[in-house]
Amino acid sequence: MKSLQASLRGGIPSNSSTNAVSINPPLRRSRFGSMHLLVEGASSEVRQQFGNALVSSYYRQTGDTVAANMTLAIRAALAVAEDRARFSGDRRLGFTVAVAAEDSLHLFQLAPTLACFYRNEEVLKLPAGGLDPAIGRLDRGVEHYSTAFEPADILVLLNSHAGGSLTRTEISTLLRGRSPSATAQQLVLLLARRGVLDCDALVLQDPTLAAFPGTDEGPSRIEVPVWRRPPIAERSPVSEGSEDPVEALLQDEERGALIDARAARRSAVQPNVRLPGTGPNRLAGSGAIRTVWSKARRVLFGEPDPIAIDGSYVEESPHPSEPGSPPRPLEGAQPESPRRRFGDLGGNGVSASRPQSRRVGLGAAILVVAVALLLLVLALIGLRPPAAETPDPGPFVPLTTTTAAPVQTAAAAQAFGRAQQILGDAVAQSDDGQALVLALEAENQARLALELGAAAPDVDALLAQIESEQDRRNHVYRVATSRVLGEFGADVGFATGNQLEVVEGTYYVLDATGNRLIEISEAGQPQATQLDGTPLAGLPISALVDRPLGLQVISRDGVILSVDDDDNRASLILVDPPAWGNLADADNFQNNLYRLQPDANQIYKYTPTTLGYELAPVPFLEQEVDIGGAVDMAIDGDVYLLLGDNQIQRYRVGQQVLFDVSDLDKPLTDPTLIYTDQRLESLYVVDAAFARIVELDKRPGREGGFIRQFLYTGSDDFFSDVRGLWVDEAAGTMVVLGADSLREFVLPALRAGDG
Repeated sequence: MKSLQASLRGGIPSNSSTNAVSINPPLRRSRFGSMHLLVEGASSEVRQQFGNALVSSYYRQTGDTVAANMTLAIRAALAVAEDRARFSGDRRLGFTVAVAAEDSLHLFQLAPTLACFYRNEEVLKLPAGGLDPAIGRLDRGVEHYSTAFEPADILVLLNSHAGGSLTRTEISTLLRGRSPSATAQQLVLLLARRGVLDCDALVLQDPTLAAFPGTDEGPSRIEVPVWRRPPIAERSPVSEGSEDPVEALLQDEERGALIDARAARRSAVQPNVRLPGTGPNRLAGSGAIRTVWSKARRVLFGEPDPIAIDGSYVEESPHPSEPGSPPRPLEGAQPESPRRRFGDLGGNGVSASRPQSRRVGLGAAILVVAVALLLLVLALIGLRPPAAETPDPGPFVPLTTTTAAPVQTAAAAQAFGRAQQILGDAVAQSDDGQALVLALEAENQARLALELGAAAPDVDALLAQIESEQDRRNHVYRVATSRVLGEFGADVGFATGNQLEVVEGTYYVLDATGNRLIEISEAGQPQATQLDGTPLAGLPISALVDRPLGLQVISRDGVILSVDDDDNRASLILVDPPAWGNLADADNFQNNLYRLQPDANQIYKYTPTTLGYELAPVPFLEQEVDIGGAVDMAIDGDVYLLLGDNQIQRYRVGQQVLFDVSDLDKPLTDPTLIYTDQRLESLYVVDAAFARIVELDKRPGREGGFIRQFLYTGSDDFFSDVRGLWVDEAAGTMVVLGADSLREFVLPALRAGDG
């Protein structure tokens, strides 16, 4: 895989990037392919630690597949990065890893970075474009895609903030007919024009292709032994008098653009200072500079109209930029000769083709007179007696500059220091409430510092530390997907209540829309059992209940279908199905069936018989209560009810007992389901309003006490629409059924003082 890089740092382009790496495999690991990584976020140290760990870990693995080895390598690299990030608070890390193995390309992506395919003269952004999610989401929310990599394919990796500044048409235009070096450079130059100051680009193509489309560039080999020394793209020289006008134009364009970008950056330091004799476009960009790019486009693409890639200007408009607009690096800038940089000084006119005069011009005469006057002044100064030493006035500040920027910098430093001080006070505070007030004030000061001009990476690191302290005080645990157990299409729909049961490592999901029971084993794809040919056909399915005698699927009308481990189905007899009415939920405890009937303010208990539930039910609640708004139920011997007014009640032997939900930072606002059983020490509540899962204590003396809350870390808002929940505290896992997939999470260890 041929790989070339480019980057912008402070608006200045470079043909290499410290955030990208390309590695050829060791000889004994050649079947695992070459690795190409683009990483962003966090601090440079964290990114470097992650890159080093990923590369070394991947090629040490002994698995049979690229996906298996990369999964383990990413897990190890993230552990290293997170360990390092604890000291700096830089936790937001994103990356794309491309592995080219044999004829396949594997992409492993954690949300932020952008990947685009150029295939058949069309740009396809992941995950669209026919790329198959071979494994889907892996550990920690990492997504995996694979595709057959064709010789003419080109892959472009960009930072997330940079990708949003380009359209598919623009990327396609830049890729068509260019070498990798020209593509990477022109990408970052165009981004600089859009106001992006810092970004990285990585362009990949199959080296077996004789050349990139429209170029004579042949295959090359990447030799980058370690992360700390990323590859530098080298341009093949074009000899003087080369007959290839395209390559000559491209090389002149790139060299000129680099020089012009550096000049523009220098002029940005003192925007109001103008060199004598120069027009306003000499450093900021002129029609002459734009002409170079237009000529290149005509040669490359055969376009008659000299319109730039973003359509914002044409060649025939050599007017200066708007007053006050910052100079920007422009593609295609031709370096001017030293004499033309200073206008007519030295006898060089506006037109380079105008013959130079042999007579001494006015400018030369003025220069001679100025030099003579300077020598006279120096001689007079040398005759004066030595004066008393005066204090050093400091660096010269041109009269045209202002002191606004230093004042702003001082204010930013003051706000930043204030934020650090307040955060230190918050960490030392013993009272959580007072600590959170201080943390909020520290956050406000940090954001003020950013507005006043403080360095964004420093502020981001400080904000991450503040968020970490707020999480600690609010008992927030952020969790990422450890693996995706199954994914569902738009044809799958769920009823209210918990639609998930787990039986000995097999996951069962109730599809109320498709009238199906979906079975997901550890090793296979989801298998659907159609219920159309059963007594449940056409009935509104409401509940899924696990019991030792077999899984039960229950309709709102009281029809019960039992499905055992061998997929044998049997309809169970129910003594009074017409009386069921509005079934809100059903659950099992010790083979007894409990039916939640809110409209009757009662929970009915059914004792099993040989053919089902042939005996009349017994009312469970022994006192008059109002549970008319109950929406869900969970049983561990005691019965827990989730009410419509966001309250949770606990009943033991038919009597209400204490369960006082307390100490949450935000009260339960839109709880949709609850989960517990006799194995667990906690009750888990899904609160859709804040996209969180709340853990409450069940232990004696702490009933209802707040332990912690889980927030999802990922590109989607997975916890905002939870349809099922299952927890194994002993194994440290939590399985969550969302609107489109079933995912497993690792329960983090409790912090000291929590629980």
